[in-house]
Amino acid sequence: MGKITASEAAKAVIRRNTEEAGHSPPPEPIRGYFADSWVEPVFLGSLWVLNALGALLSPLPLVKWNRRVVGVALFCWSAGGLLLVFFSAMNYFVHIGLLINTSDSF
Repeated sequence: MGKITASEAAKAVIRRNTEEAGHSPPPEPIRGYFADSWVEPVFLGSLWVLNALGALLSPLPLVKWNRRVVGVALFCWSAGGLLLVFFSAMNYFVHIGLLINTSDSF
């Protein structure tokens, strides 16, 4: 899982604003402001790096117990999970805003 999320982080930053990496159209209320900048790919890349680092470090305490490694893995999983929840909630409401901004029936 760590290698997969690390490759997703690299894809988010390298491919930047292409359709494969989740390009957001300009009419979206929040993400549309960052459609042509590096803000969104760097945020998504750092989110995936946190999750990848937590996944790669989590099996290490099974071999030799190290409190520092457990703390770093716990921080990576907690921070990455919390950011992912906030990003998912924002993404949900942004898509609703996109429907309202681009639809003629509302």
